[in-house]
Amino acid sequence: MVIRGFDVISDFNSVTLLRESHLLSESEKGPAQLNRKVGSSKRFRLLIFDGDDTLWDTLNLYRLAKAAFVQLLAEQGFLDSTVLKVFDAINISNLRIHGFSRTRFPISMIQAYLGMCAETGRTRNPEIEAKVRAIGDSVFTEAAPSKPFVQPILIKLSQRYKMVLCTKGEPQIQEMRIDQSGVRQYFHRIFVVPRKGEPELKSILAECFVDPSQACSIGNSLRSDINPALRIGMYAVWIPGATWPAEEDDEIISNRLSKITSLGELPHELKILGSRGCD
Repeated sequence: MVIRGFDVISDFNSVTLLRESHLLSESEKGPAQLNRKVGSSKRFRLLIFDGDDTLWDTLNLYRLAKAAFVQLLAEQGFLDSTVLKVFDAINISNLRIHGFSRTRFPISMIQAYLGMCAETGRTRNPEIEAKVRAIGDSVFTEAAPSKPFVQPILIKLSQRYKMVLCTKGEPQIQEMRIDQSGVRQYFHRIFVVPRKGEPELKSILAECFVDPSQACSIGNSLRSDINPALRIGMYAVWIPGATWPAEEDDEIISNRLSKITSLGELPHELKILGSRGCD
């Protein structure tokens, strides 16, 4: 059976799985669902898309929040460069404790503010602390705009490929991003994970009964989307963009890797990659 339409129900083996709401019988399946090969062309049996900063832009929300945080503390007499340095160090350190949950970012801002107050002998101001928390929380209340070409490209690809979404973060926030972006309808399965690497990709391939050599990962992060896929034998399409230290990694040189500048180039690039394998 092919599953269409899902809702989050539970966390299972570090992957938030989604409940099937409609099943297609064999007679109802179209060419896109069956992943039939047309003529002699080769095609991937599965595309695994990233969400944050691949389909929708969250990085700019973080940038705006950091700018507002720096401005607020500058008004209290703190140096811009010091504020950024202290905050970035705390935010990275807090990954070990809070992971990619929504609490990490605002907590890191509050800790940076309180730490700088203690370091300079200033008295903490509850009103400023409340403003800091509001700035940190704004990242998760503001809508993240979709990346260019998202809707037309997903419409086109969903007619040819079986596609799943694997997005990292807190389930409630990721569900909100998915709904705001309007992309849910294009994916056969949606996985929300607290971290993304080789184990998570292997789990998804197993769930979908697809060999790594017949799957392709699409995303902006070398550390989360691209390198783990290449290491387990998948293909990958990397869409480089601005990121933050937690997502940086060295590029792996491989003939299973393609690099594009925007989603608009993806259909053509998948055909090129498909000609190299997918037997």
